[in-house]
Amino acid sequence: MSMGMGKGVCKRVVCGLAGAAVALLGFVAAAPAAQADSASVSGVPTMAAGVSTSFVIKDDSTLWAWGNNGYGQLGDGTRTARKSPVKVLSNVASIAYGEGHTLAVKKDGTLWGWGNNWGGQVGDRTKKNKLSPVQVTGMTGVVAVAAGWSHSLALKTDGTLWAWGCIDLHLFGGEDEFNSIPVKVMDGVISVAAAADQTLAIKTGGSLWAFGADNWGNITELPKELIASGVTAIAAGWTHSLAIKDDGSLWAWGLNNVGQLGDGTKTNSLVPKKIIDADVKAIAAYDDTSFAVLEDGTLLGWGKNHYGQLGDGTKTARVSPVEVKSGVTAVASGWAHTLAVDTDGMLWSWGYNSAGQLGDATTTARLKPVKIVQTGPGAVTSVKMLPATLYLVSGKSATLKVEVYPSSATLKDVTWKSANTGVVTVDAAGKVTAKKAAGKSTTVTVMSVDGKFTAKCKVYVVSKAKAVKTVKAPASNITGVAVGKTLQVKPTWTAKATGVVPTFASSDVSVAVIDKAGVITGVSAGKATITVKAGAKTKKFVFTVGDVAPTKITLDKKTASVKKGKQVTLQVKTWAPDNADPQTVVWKSSNKKVAKVNAAGVVTGKKKGTVTITATTWNGKKVTCKVTVK
Repeated sequence: MSMGMGKGVCKRVVCGLAGAAVALLGFVAAAPAAQADSASVSGVPTMAAGVSTSFVIKDDSTLWAWGNNGYGQLGDGTRTARKSPVKVLSNVASIAYGEGHTLAVKKDGTLWGWGNNWGGQVGDRTKKNKLSPVQVTGMTGVVAVAAGWSHSLALKTDGTLWAWGCIDLHLFGGEDEFNSIPVKVMDGVISVAAAADQTLAIKTGGSLWAFGADNWGNITELPKELIASGVTAIAAGWTHSLAIKDDGSLWAWGLNNVGQLGDGTKTNSLVPKKIIDADVKAIAAYDDTSFAVLEDGTLLGWGKNHYGQLGDGTKTARVSPVEVKSGVTAVASGWAHTLAVDTDGMLWSWGYNSAGQLGDATTTARLKPVKIVQTGPGAVTSVKMLPATLYLVSGKSATLKVEVYPSSATLKDVTWKSANTGVVTVDAAGKVTAKKAAGKSTTVTVMSVDGKFTAKCKVYVVSKAKAVKTVKAPASNITGVAVGKTLQVKPTWTAKATGVVPTFASSDVSVAVIDKAGVITGVSAGKATITVKAGAKTKKFVFTVGDVAPTKITLDKKTASVKKGKQVTLQVKTWAPDNADPQTVVWKSSNKKVAKVNAAGVVTGKKKGTVTITATTWNGKKVTCKVTVK
């Protein structure tokens, strides 16, 4: 094969995993195309899914990618597969994915490509694979892109459609040819899709045209009109196609061996046939699988389901649409996995997961949708769990308490894992059950769904139950925070007491709130009593919330002396800042048998010796004075 620019021989891939349909087909926004002096674009995707690879554009216009990366198709500068999303590019408006190559339109209308480039499909005048995004030569004013197995297409604002890569086979039939420089192939286009060797285009007025290889593998040498008018959105699988018309109806045609047309049969259709009468707003197709999003947010799926890519909890192919999920705004279909965004901006995925293409930090296949990343504000920053150590009698259970932060985070789902399920198991709610006899231990880990944050609990299996006799809290000397700040209370209790998972309560939630993981948040200035319960025992302490946290304090004395039975008074001399509020401290003696100190800082000598008196502010700032009793 010639690897230089210009003409050469394109290897036609007819079937199998090597031929990945473009991810643009996976999600097409089905809004009717507006008419304007220049082309109005229908079907600009914000997600893409292909063979074991996934992409999403977040609402801040950043592009994120995960999954297989053998050609560098993720664009992160490596060939390393990613099980969680990684940021690739900024200011992105549209995305498409082909067989190992990726295209992205930036908001300034420039076009960028990377990944597999054997046929020039990246468009940078070379045939070398690209591990990072490079600008496609001469392409500006681009509004949408599509990609097939080895050809690429771009739609410009003036309605012209441009193509490059292995384009003679895909666009015009006849002798194979590749071209790494974009060439114009059609005018008056408002939407484009590509799958395998074929291309679909909607022209002004809603007519649908096809060229390249059709759903039967036949070559259409020139663009062929399939539907005369009214088409607003298109999607193409490897051997079938879908279209939405302006009345909201869904039409399908092509091969139907596993029910991918959705008409209740496995009978092929040479012409478009109506599948759903109305209310369809978005569609997706890939391989032999199809999806439709209805106006009410219902996601329907049908066709191939060998890896659970339909998301209905089975691996059974469906010849008619089945309901998958509610509240969906967009969907993208890959070879054996699927992505969907809901009304809250959450990204969900399901299906095959061999390369981490679901983005849930695992390679575990999912038969039903699981949350992956948030596409809107409110990202997770940490995960906390209590207790850090748990003792369980064999056969007994306890449910760990976990919190995802910040409180405003909207993606709060977590996954649980036991390092040794033969010792303890843990379910989806964090319920830990001891399985083995005494003397065994293992670790239970809770993880945010993006895989970025974890918390762990060491679990020991013991033979006998042990009750809590005492509980102490707080574990630190900090008894307050400023408004809007937080502090985690980590209580302690009787060593090796079994089944203990502490609970917390605040006497005044208008002053301070405390969550399941013992994190207190200051709400307003004042004091609240915090109650900690461990087993049958409780501990209460007063918690202060201040307007301004002190950073430093000094005492009026650094050293002092007092006779046995006599008293000396210590006072806070300065506060920094001077407007710290409240200006209160807790006093403590290092040895009460030598000298004790009361809440007002009055030290009473008890017997000869030396002690350290410590004053601690409500937010943990300390100062000391050495007192000698004579």
